[in-house]
Amino acid sequence: MQGRQAELAAVRTAAQTQTGRLMVIRGAHGTGRTALLNAAEHTLREHGHPVTHIDADELTRMRPRDIALLIDDADTVPIQDLLASRRNGCLVIATCQDTSTSELSSAADQTLDLGPLPETDVLALLKDVGPLDQPVIDALRTALGPLFGNPGTVLATVEHLRDRLITVAGLLCLRDLHIALPANHWLCTHADPLLRAIAILGELRIDDLPLLAGALGEPVATCGRRIDALVDADVLSVEATGKLRCVCPALATALADEAGPHHAQRLHHALATQLMRRNGDPTTIADHLTASGLSTPTARLLRLADRARTQQPHRAARWYAAALRDLPRDRHEHANVLRSLLKLLVQNGQYDLLCTVLADQATMPTSNPAVRDDLEAAAMLTAFHTGHPVKVAHDPRPGSPLELYAWWIGEHRNFVPDSTPTPEDALLTAPELRLIHCALAVDHAGCAREVGAIRNPAALQRLEDLMEAGAAGDPTAVFEIVLGAGYRAPSTGPLALSRTVVRGYAAAKWSEALTAARRLELTGTPDSPIHQMCRIYAAGIHLNRGEYDTASNWLATVSHDPRFAAARAAVECSLLHRAGDSLGAVHLAWRTYRRVRRAGTLTGVERLLLTALQIAVRGQDQEMAAALHEEIEQLHIRAPWRCARQVMLLSRGLVHRDAAAAAEGANISRLRAHRPDLLWACRILAQFCDQPGPLIDELNTLATDPTGSFLLPTQLTTMMRRYGVPEPPPEGFTSTELRIIELIRTGHTNRQIAALLQLGVKTVEQHLTRLYDRTGYRSRVELTAASIDGRLTGGVA
Repeated sequence: MQGRQAELAAVRTAAQTQTGRLMVIRGAHGTGRTALLNAAEHTLREHGHPVTHIDADELTRMRPRDIALLIDDADTVPIQDLLASRRNGCLVIATCQDTSTSELSSAADQTLDLGPLPETDVLALLKDVGPLDQPVIDALRTALGPLFGNPGTVLATVEHLRDRLITVAGLLCLRDLHIALPANHWLCTHADPLLRAIAILGELRIDDLPLLAGALGEPVATCGRRIDALVDADVLSVEATGKLRCVCPALATALADEAGPHHAQRLHHALATQLMRRNGDPTTIADHLTASGLSTPTARLLRLADRARTQQPHRAARWYAAALRDLPRDRHEHANVLRSLLKLLVQNGQYDLLCTVLADQATMPTSNPAVRDDLEAAAMLTAFHTGHPVKVAHDPRPGSPLELYAWWIGEHRNFVPDSTPTPEDALLTAPELRLIHCALAVDHAGCAREVGAIRNPAALQRLEDLMEAGAAGDPTAVFEIVLGAGYRAPSTGPLALSRTVVRGYAAAKWSEALTAARRLELTGTPDSPIHQMCRIYAAGIHLNRGEYDTASNWLATVSHDPRFAAARAAVECSLLHRAGDSLGAVHLAWRTYRRVRRAGTLTGVERLLLTALQIAVRGQDQEMAAALHEEIEQLHIRAPWRCARQVMLLSRGLVHRDAAAAAEGANISRLRAHRPDLLWACRILAQFCDQPGPLIDELNTLATDPTGSFLLPTQLTTMMRRYGVPEPPPEGFTSTELRIIELIRTGHTNRQIAALLQLGVKTVEQHLTRLYDRTGYRSRVELTAASIDGRLTGGVA
């Protein structure tokens, strides 16, 4: 029983000190009236009080005396029966709705009103349900709105999601965050057509009520009264702008889902009809006609789309797509609109709509080569962003964009781009396709050769970023650099999640990166390159945190394909070294390097060799260290890009104890804004640095990061103490306190936190006590809720 301790205490007090009383528990649906009554029964029995849980019929028949009577949903129980039981010396505890105005409420000797649960109690309730991933909790909070404080609704909604909750890395995650109230929720069962229509539309301006009433075929006055009733019942809210919305977004989702797409289309068609009769706004009519899925005035839609393209590109794209459905495919205009629409959708990042357009076009081949080329390019980009192959009506030519996607997901070992010239106005030109392939293949020479031939001149200035994006497994960054303003990354989908992982890792926003990695496991093709790389990043994050078992679990899910072997082995070598098998770690790195070199896949080998070199130097294996260093030098000669130079300089620092070279390597890490690499450079410097000046500079850079997002590992704290660098507390909290808050958020116990931070359990408890004193929060749950909401002064990633 969460959050109702005061009410339970009131029940115990009444049972101990008073008889012949009527106690009424009032609350809205789902506030936990029944749960509280059951808890009261259990508590009273534990304290030796005679208790009977009965219904109205039993009350009339039994006429009990000197006992605690518990009656649920007593709104309809005759008041004379309750008063008779009170006269007979019974403590009568009855529940009713909070809107009850019956004699029951006025006759009560004591009334307990159940309001919404505080969020801390709701979070504790959810923790009892299971280890929910943070995005699931955030989505529940948003979807339920004010009903997030309603325990019955929260638990019923989670139970409704049960079949969709999947365990990933020990946490319950959702494939998508589409959350609706259960169909048997009282708000859903009492919904009327007017509320359902508002749910489908998302919102309704009060001034448009006559329009909706006409579409529903009902009198405006009747609809107005029902709107007033829904607002009074806190089902609808009225914004200052005069818009009506469902107070609970999950209710709107449930009602729209129940209505289905055909009902929604009929509603939009009825609204469009009403607007046309009233000479309404043409753009609003176009919106409703487009959503109706029915035939539309094509010429009018195209004119509107042309005018809206610059200021409202997403709206224009929907209109173009609707007009395209009704354009005859043999007309030249169809090809022009289609090519224009494909470019606009890629420019807007509207890949869901692009997928629909491509599905429509896949039913009939086209003889226009420019259209075929654009369709293939659009299909490739859609496949990358949705994680699922997309078909076109014709067979893709060898070396086409779709062949590039097949190579990317591992269907083909090799890919040779088609060198046939493409029109300058193509969605994707031949040089751009070649450059994308070179970047994803981490071909430095190829990128340098092709970058000057593409349409985006700014790409030349970002050649190093392009190489790094390809090596990091970040296709969205590759597309952004190559295509420039003609491309926008979407905010949803597998590629968006992988981007969050890659960039979150580099910025040391590790909680954010791990959350995205878990969600990615439920999205797209499970063994795609982005899934493999993000598993390696997740393993690396847990390795940096000292969570070695979890790192090993993530690593076990990574393919042994040569493309991922070097990055995978870099983490595995560090795990072996920390487990005491340094010799095995070095040998694994050397074997893996020779294997991937034979395969011609050198992605990540510099980092693997540097990891092995660091272990060999610590183990004083000079022969192996020299061999590894020589390979690193040769790699830099063959591909002198930024990351290779960084590794080469750090390698020289380790082998030759060259502090200047290592400091320069650390500086490259800082310029790249790659926090884990900068910390790695500091660890290398710390092994031989007799003059700690450069190291102290780097430690101060790490420790004074203004974002407050980097939780300093124990190794860094140790180095700072060794060189006398003070640990400047971030705004509000020390690094240790930030780390403790982070571990509490992820469900770690005090003993687990102590082990991870290499502290005593009592030290952790002392830190928690100080945190409670400074923040005013009383428990781990309250501290967690405050950190999630950003209410802690220091800020937590």
